[in-house]
Amino acid sequence: MAEIDLGSAGTDRDRAIEALLGGLADAIDPDRLSDEILEAIYTRVEEFAEDGDEDLRRMTGTVATRTLHDVWRGLRRSHRTVPLDPPPVAVAWPAELVHRGIELHAMLRAYRLGHEIVEAAWQTTISRLEADDDIRSEALLRASRFFFAYVDATSVQLTRTYLDERARRDRGDAVLRAEMIRELLDGGSVPADRASAALRYDVSGTHVGFIVWMEPSEPDGRHAVTLESVAARVGSVVGRGGEVMLVPVGNWVVWGWARVIAHDLDRVRAELVVPDAVRVTVGDASPGIDGLIRTHDEATAARRVARFAGNRNERVVFHHDVALLELLTADPVAAQRFVRAELGPLTADDEQAARLRSTVQVYLDENLSPIRTARRLGVNKNTVVNRMEKVEDLLGHAVLSRRREIEAALRLAAADPVADD
Repeated sequence: MAEIDLGSAGTDRDRAIEALLGGLADAIDPDRLSDEILEAIYTRVEEFAEDGDEDLRRMTGTVATRTLHDVWRGLRRSHRTVPLDPPPVAVAWPAELVHRGIELHAMLRAYRLGHEIVEAAWQTTISRLEADDDIRSEALLRASRFFFAYVDATSVQLTRTYLDERARRDRGDAVLRAEMIRELLDGGSVPADRASAALRYDVSGTHVGFIVWMEPSEPDGRHAVTLESVAARVGSVVGRGGEVMLVPVGNWVVWGWARVIAHDLDRVRAELVVPDAVRVTVGDASPGIDGLIRTHDEATAARRVARFAGNRNERVVFHHDVALLELLTADPVAAQRFVRAELGPLTADDEQAARLRSTVQVYLDENLSPIRTARRLGVNKNTVVNRMEKVEDLLGHAVLSRRREIEAALRLAAADPVADD
């Protein structure tokens, strides 16, 4: 275990220095600073700036946050020695970079950027705290020594992890498969026979693409194995035991395809069960090598919609069910503006607004019939009529005058209740 001696001997001067370090740690919010580091990495490091993978960005943000919390805790300690081991999520980060083709120098540049930003924040903040000049100078010196030692020890450990992972990756057929898939998804023109040989999967049939993932958390070495086994079961259900291709994308995401003869959506819905921590999206059936790409794109779009919808109970989302929402949420910011514009006061986050939105939705579903609406909602007809009058008073116009817009806005509101700005 790497460690550093901070030189604390328990004297009054040492206690003053430790108190100032604690005050600095209190004054600088590590969560906010980690956001600044993440933005700098994705702005100033070319390999990250060119990478559009939201999963990697989320994990990189988690690495920054957990690392800063560890560093802050280390500087608060009054022990003479402080461990310099990175958090588990940082240890897992190099493998994610290898799988995404991010070079080692970019990882090291990210750590140097973080070091630079942290040093600058501490130097700026300490000038605002009351302390004797020699106490301030010694506190900064100790902090700087700790930052340098931490980044140095972490860089050595993560470089070794990165090189080991790259060596393992270079040894497998999975490399050829992943490279071929990325070439196809990037629009490369590849003959079907060559693609099938590299993928060890017949691209000439009809395919259903799916994505299986977990949100990044503290890794314990078992998540990737668990995720692949779940993905294999998903493929077996979708393809009824036929040919399945899986492509792990780091430790938290698996892309999959299953060859199908007939895609029975109702059967898949009934049979597909996944663990609580796992999410799945499924594309539509599509033929040939172009269909291989199309169904994956649909699963990817369904995943974006699932994330737009926030924390939902549905662990499996089918593109067939969210195709309209995919179009409506292509620009999430514009979608939220549209909901606010069309529903106005009905977007309020309270019980009354939710009841009115539900009433309008059922009323439109039931083709404007108060009787059928009342039956579905379990209320009497007059209640429905009164609620619809209230809705139109709040909107300032008849529902029918903008029926299509209101139906679309209600779908969006159900998927993603409009948050406060």
